Amino acid sequence: MICRKHFTRPTALIICLVLILGLFFAAPAHAADAYSVRVDGKLLSLDVSPAMVNSRLMVPFRPIFEALGVTRMSYDESTRTVYASGADVSISLRVGTTQAYVNGRARTLDAAPFIANGRVLVPLRFVSESLGATADYDAPSRTALINSPGYTKPADPVGASKESDLLLFNVYIEAGTRTSSWTGTGVVIHSSGIILTNRHVVEGSLTFLHSYIGDQLYTGYELFTVNRARDYAIYKITLGRNDPPLSAPIFGDSSSVAVGDSVYTCGNPEGVRDQTARGTVLSISNSDPNSPGSYITSARARPGSSGSGLYDSNFRLIGVVWGHDIYDNSLAVPLHYIIRQIREAIDYYAAAKAA
Repeated sequence: MICRKHFTRPTALIICLVLILGLFFAAPAHAADAYSVRVDGKLLSLDVSPAMVNSRLMVPFRPIFEALGVTRMSYDESTRTVYASGADVSISLRVGTTQAYVNGRARTLDAAPFIANGRVLVPLRFVSESLGATADYDAPSRTALINSPGYTKPADPVGASKESDLLLFNVYIEAGTRTSSWTGTGVVIHSSGIILTNRHVVEGSLTFLHSYIGDQLYTGYELFTVNRARDYAIYKITLGRNDPPLSAPIFGDSSSVAVGDSVYTCGNPEGVRDQTARGTVLSISNSDPNSPGSYITSARARPGSSGSGLYDSNFRLIGVVWGHDIYDNSLAVPLHYIIRQIREAIDYYAAAKAA
């Protein structure tokens, strides 16, 4: 009624159209501003999240430097200066300025520290410059990766160098209840037996879930997480004591995928095992936070393709197929919607193995 009283019909139509387009192109509601930090592979518990400011990732000073052995810290409110020291390093920096001192030597920061919710945030680059650590930013998982000078990073997944290598990661799934059974696809995401698939492939009152990787059958499993909105699930198969580690793909940067990019899928369409398909990205939509996925590709998909891995032109995993349209184009969830849960699953099972 308000619109009718105060706006002419053309104006009202324009406003309504703008509102509709605003909803259509709205960013997904998936904590887009949330970042995390790992030090020597371990996820830090932070009471203040890192922040991206002018293309610079700013990270909380105290918890990160404490994790790297800088344990004596103080803050002078009158000068807004942070003092910190460890076994062989002393640091001072002022909030709001780009000047800092490390062991008495002046350093110029690429962004000025600031305070957020009582915590001083500094540029990620300063961590490596002041302590000799390595500091990188993993865009797909929105994670700062910091390694101390003496840390030995575990070997990365072998990954794939050609299309046929994708078969190493493909999982043929047979699942069922007391009244029905079906087949689907999964993709190995960690050498310990962690599998990514669709929620609708593994959810329900299952009486069995069989996972075939190559000629090997795995019947034991544990469901780690299920997400209805994005239609994905993560579970872990039970490897035998003498079973070798599984091959797993390298994760790609799904946030940089563009229309026209070449992609591959690997799955089990209509129960036919270990099938790859090539295609291109036809469209990318981030409009609906409740939609399972936002990639449409010309790589062919059919019933049974659900849970197939979607790979970029370098055979890095960038998503998981959840369905197909009337033209058999594949529909896929981008990996950046799932990567946090994948990391959590890897950490969970690594901790359980160490316990």
